[in-house]
Amino acid sequence: MSWLKLPENRLAGRAIELLAAGEKTPAQLLLWGPPGTGKTRLGSRWLKLKRAENPDAKLLRITSQELSLRLRGVFVPPGQQAPKSRLGSLRRADALVLEDIHRLTFKRSAALGRLLDHRASRGRATLLTSREPLHRLELDEGARGRLGAGLVVGIQPLGLASRLKALDKLAPLSRRRLCDTTREWLARQAGPSWRGLAAVARVLKARLAPDGPELDHPAGRKLLADLEKPKLRAPDLIRLTARHFGVTETAIKGKGRQPSLVLARQVAMAILRRHTELSLEKIGALLGGRDSATVRHSLSKMAATTHPMAVSALRELSQRAEG
Repeated sequence: MSWLKLPENRLAGRAIELLAAGEKTPAQLLLWGPPGTGKTRLGSRWLKLKRAENPDAKLLRITSQELSLRLRGVFVPPGQQAPKSRLGSLRRADALVLEDIHRLTFKRSAALGRLLDHRASRGRATLLTSREPLHRLELDEGARGRLGAGLVVGIQPLGLASRLKALDKLAPLSRRRLCDTTREWLARQAGPSWRGLAAVARVLKARLAPDGPELDHPAGRKLLADLEKPKLRAPDLIRLTARHFGVTETAIKGKGRQPSLVLARQVAMAILRRHTELSLEKIGALLGGRDSATVRHSLSKMAATTHPMAVSALRELSQRAEG
């Protein structure tokens, strides 16, 4: 489908347009956001704009894993000879998309910094994608500084209103055959990502006949009952929180007092309180046998927090919990 501008991706779309505009704009962009938010789609859109601008432009897209293999000297693109420099084709490309740099090891990131410096000095544009924001990437200082010198834009998970707009775009028939209540229910089941919405749209196209009256909510929900997600349980919510902060479940439940770990633990308590009916005592027991006073203190801190990581985590994890 064509690109759909939504509040969650509007800034990222504008950044892509700036990156494609020419030499007077920044020649480097880092797009970060959770899986399924459209980073790959935006990368394809940028390459399409570059191809329209210059049909002879050298365009290249690789993953961080392929970059690591090149650095080890074992990766050669199919049908091509190995370049004199392991990064030769990456340096020469007029437009380069480097995906999933959160997977790049600290050891390999120094070479990434040198590659970006080389490209920036020659005005060659680079688009990088990551699931994690810049401050959470394990990078060499040179690479971190180079990334920070360019545009850095986050893409948020799709809210309910944006999911409905995307679903109408992906499956236009749903707006005529399904009532608003059913469409909203479907948007919640699809989750906050384009991938989930695309999967739901495929089912709708297969099951909804072009002709016929609008289905009421009971009939629509019965027809699409297999799309309903099981409600997340407390262990699932703890697991999601641990993954969000890049720590283990054992660490969240343990006695560690590192600031990042304490923050993850407090967010987990807030999410459990918000999305389950567990008592303070039960929440404390699930998170390492802590007492209710500790849980109450954590909840009060999270209720008043302005910490960017905590605010972002509470928003994203709540969206996941609500579907």
